[in-house]
Amino acid sequence: MTPEAVEAVVSVSEALAAVDRAQVLDWSGDDTGVDPEFGELPLIVRLGHLGSAFVLAAAGLSPEERRAVLAAVEDVVAGGPPDARTAMTTGFLEAVQNVRGDGVDLAALWSELGPQSREFCLLVERRGGGEPPEWMRS
Repeated sequence: MTPEAVEAVVSVSEALAAVDRAQVLDWSGDDTGVDPEFGELPLIVRLGHLGSAFVLAAAGLSPEERRAVLAAVEDVVAGGPPDARTAMTTGFLEAVQNVRGDGVDLAALWSELGPQSREFCLLVERRGGGEPPEWMRS
């Protein structure tokens, strides 16, 4: 069964759905996402993987698909159940921010993030001890 927070993202992007299916298969050997020894693929890990994949695929996604993914993320961050909000922020959004260190330019995506997602990203930047880049403050 696909958790609602994952479903929100993969339902609007076939590219990310394929990434998720591959991760589930790698984890469990089938489409259940449940490893016999370690149990269910943790939601935070699953969303973190999707966040990294999203940033790396963003340039190849249509603007509509990219906005739909970020709108789905915002819906969960702004009003999802607490466990889903936590997994989306500390999984998906932190993975998006961490990819910046790999030379990916996130400034273009910043304008497409919803207000709660932006607020979380700014909080992470400030708590990390640094001043957010100019493009995050505008």
